[in-house]
Amino acid sequence: MDEPASSLDSEGETAVSDALRACREFDHDGQGRALLLITHQAKSLELVDQIVVLENGAIVETGVYKELSTRPNSELCRLMPELLQ
Repeated sequence: MDEPASSLDSEGETAVSDALRACREFDHDGQGRALLLITHQAKSLELVDQIVVLENGAIVETGVYKELSTRPNSELCRLMPELLQ
């Protein structure tokens, strides 16, 4: 999904977040789903299991939201300084 919540009001963002959470749930056979989310919105990152930060097509950082968003020297915070506020 590429920027699924862009240009949405808060009600639309909530609907997208709910849909993303539903997609992550396991089916009756215990199988999970893989979902690739591309976003520039920090709030959307809270929904993912793993963050991969790219720069010029190369992976420069990986981790989980809680770790990367609280580390001031992370590449994620450099790209999204609003995380540190």
